[in-house]
Amino acid sequence: MPIIMDSASVYAEENKLSMKAAKIRILSWNVNGIRAAHKKGFLDWFLNEKPDILCVQETKAHEEQVPDAIKDIKGYRTFFSWAEKKGYSGVGLFTKEEPKKH
Repeated sequence: MPIIMDSASVYAEENKLSMKAAKIRILSWNVNGIRAAHKKGFLDWFLNEKPDILCVQETKAHEEQVPDAIKDIKGYRTFFSWAEKKGYSGVGLFTKEEPKKH
């Protein structure tokens, strides 16, 4: 089950705290295998929740093993760090905003 940090306040505008707070929705989920999560409805859950940012841990797959439907979700940029050994660890990030650095 994902950890939900709903509506976290973010302040910006040249380091001034005077502007209105922008709301973002950040979710984090230890999927214990992205392929298994995909078979159990990960994509439907994701499209229903529509987080601004989703962090997933324990993807347990290499790039070629992850379905394109997960790597290419419309409206999101995706980034993964694959484990060296197949079936171990790995993390992923889905974000609506383009990161400043990646």
